[in-house]
Amino acid sequence: LVVIRCDSDDDAANHLLELNEQLDILKKEVVARRQIERGLVAALKARDDFVGIAAHELRNPLNVFHLTLQLLYRMPLRSGNDVRGILEKLRVQLIRINLLVGNLLDVTRIRAGKLELELERFDLGELTKEVVHRFAELHPDIPLMVRVNGTAAGVWDRFRIDQAVSNVISNAIKYGLRKPVTVVVSVEGRKACVAVQD
Repeated sequence: LVVIRCDSDDDAANHLLELNEQLDILKKEVVARRQIERGLVAALKARDDFVGIAAHELRNPLNVFHLTLQLLYRMPLRSGNDVRGILEKLRVQLIRINLLVGNLLDVTRIRAGKLELELERFDLGELTKEVVHRFAELHPDIPLMVRVNGTAAGVWDRFRIDQAVSNVISNAIKYGLRKPVTVVVSVEGRKACVAVQD
């Protein structure tokens, strides 16, 4: 017994419809993959740009370290106060490097979903004064003023707030054409505000 099975016109049409649906699905997947690839390329470029900028920024304080250490080696007979002043400059630059490295580490933590805040109670005004003092030592030729209106005590992540305030002051100095920079800390109800103006 030999059986010959032929598809009817309806069966053939159904097969064509299924093939067309599968082709549409494949096309959509290809488009989605291309979008993902473009997103990955953009993310990699952003990462590379960030690392390049960070590396450039790290070089500046490291150069100050190098030059200051050379100066320390050449002045063994100077008074203790002079040496302490130079060591204080090194300490300020070390803090700056630590902040920059912290920024690099934050990127990896954020991408891994592991960024955590370390909350503690402190006065925002006092922290802001410390940050301004740090920049005043780095840029003695630029007038830096800080004004604190009232007590700005709260529960925050000291390191993150330090980063944020430092970044804004740094930008004001960098793009402010060497004009005076004023930092004002104020409190309104349950909110604290740090305003930086060049």
